[in-house]
Amino acid sequence: MVFALALTGCKKQLDVKNPNEPTPAASTSEQGVVSLAQGSVYINGFKTLKYGDGVFGLYWSGAMGFHELLGDVIGAEAANSFLNQIGCPNKVTLDNASVVVNPNNPSTWYSFARTVNQNDYQGQNFSYYEWAYSYNMITACNSLLEVIPNVSFTGNSASKAAALKAWAHFWKGFAYSRIGSIYYAGLINNAFAATNGNYVSKEAIITEANAQLDAAIADLGAVTSASDYSVIIGKLIPSFCQVDKGMPPTTAMWIRTINTLKARNILVNKQFAAMQPADWQSILTLTNSGVQATDFIFTGRTTATGDFLPASSGYVAAKIQSSGSGGGTYKLSERWVQEFKTGDLRKTQNVRTGANWIGNSDRGNAFNTRHTLINGGSGVPGAYTYVNTTAEAFELALASTFEENALLKAREMCEASGIPAIADDSGLCVDYLNGDPGIFSARWAGSHGDDKANTAKVLASLIDVPDEKRSAHFTCVAALALPDGRTHVEEAKFEGWILREPIGDQGFGYDPIFQPEGYNKTFAELSIEQKNQISHRGKATKQLINFLKTK
Repeated sequence: MVFALALTGCKKQLDVKNPNEPTPAASTSEQGVVSLAQGSVYINGFKTLKYGDGVFGLYWSGAMGFHELLGDVIGAEAANSFLNQIGCPNKVTLDNASVVVNPNNPSTWYSFARTVNQNDYQGQNFSYYEWAYSYNMITACNSLLEVIPNVSFTGNSASKAAALKAWAHFWKGFAYSRIGSIYYAGLINNAFAATNGNYVSKEAIITEANAQLDAAIADLGAVTSASDYSVIIGKLIPSFCQVDKGMPPTTAMWIRTINTLKARNILVNKQFAAMQPADWQSILTLTNSGVQATDFIFTGRTTATGDFLPASSGYVAAKIQSSGSGGGTYKLSERWVQEFKTGDLRKTQNVRTGANWIGNSDRGNAFNTRHTLINGGSGVPGAYTYVNTTAEAFELALASTFEENALLKAREMCEASGIPAIADDSGLCVDYLNGDPGIFSARWAGSHGDDKANTAKVLASLIDVPDEKRSAHFTCVAALALPDGRTHVEEAKFEGWILREPIGDQGFGYDPIFQPEGYNKTFAELSIEQKNQISHRGKATKQLINFLKTK
């Protein structure tokens, strides 16, 4: 006892603290609060919990894996946290019409869920994980909001504080959105170092999620120094994530991400039959101001050291891939593979079909499979690859994407018209300009649709750039929604070069200064028929038509 008191007294007298430790007490410096903010999301929100299991892993492989099990996208034979029972139906009817009942105990899904969703099951309760990760993130962001007013910033302190507050409110909105979309009820806890037992409905949780997202928009609107904002957002996002789509977003890009999340909150939290005209109009309004094709978004990047996403196991698809059927922790479901239609290059790129794999029959039948995912894909040009376990090769969207925004918009237009609808976005991306004008293609010079001014600004930006560094491409992402609820997305690019002066009068926008790869003419010198054959929009439209032909 004397020894313990001596240590306590010594610590009190010296008050030794690590200024780099990302805790509220050590976060009154700019460096400290940025570390706290980054850890609040990437560690508290997505990585560290009291309980855990190496079989299903962290948030993006474990909590999201439970989603995929419930959706019959995957199955699992392993019994850790009852993985094998999460997606196990009450019965299976085989091809010979015989019926095999669930061999587990409890033998019905409702009884199973009621049994394991109790405190004494601790980490064995699969429904615990997303709840715990989400409230970890909310609690950490509450601490961040408490600390920010006491921080001494360099430069434009108001803009830096606003960026950090936007970070806290955004991720709280993200977490509340997850809770309200998954659980029947939840807690609203916006107090520092406190909690409560006042459970409210999922609808109230979604209302709170949107309030937090609106607060983030207000914070971003308070940023007056773009350079000081860039300093903060550049430090908040781990450097290894700042690749491709994961580069730090501008305030405008971030607001568009928020709008897409709010549109998602409407559509996924109402039964389709309960959607009202005002709901559809809200979705259209939000998605019209949602993520655009060349926006930077929040992503996670795999690394060899597993700083955030372990390359070999950090997300669901990584735990599916294997050299043979059923070799991964998660088993690819027959139903999911059957969703692909003839000619869909995504199936050719990603799915390997082999011999039937049959697991332990005493654990169920839903996880049996003859399929798996191909690690790194099969080399099909232009087709998306679902898994690549090479370090730094895989990018995971953490919040919203342009593809989701386009699908939400197409879904609204289809509902309003009663006929198939296509929503698309396109732009010119100049490599030397880091992808600009991109989303700002139509208003690059300030006024929307001023083609001459936009073209002149691009040429002025490249005036001293040699020919070999003037590469560029047009990009188009098109989303299709059908009246029966099915959706599909296609993306196409059109590579070329930026010339030094406009040539041709058969086009609009940047056509007169863009020379397609393989041609000795500008896009503005080609006929409409030629353009439709090779353009980004033409390619995306053809891909959608090919998709429809398989329906």
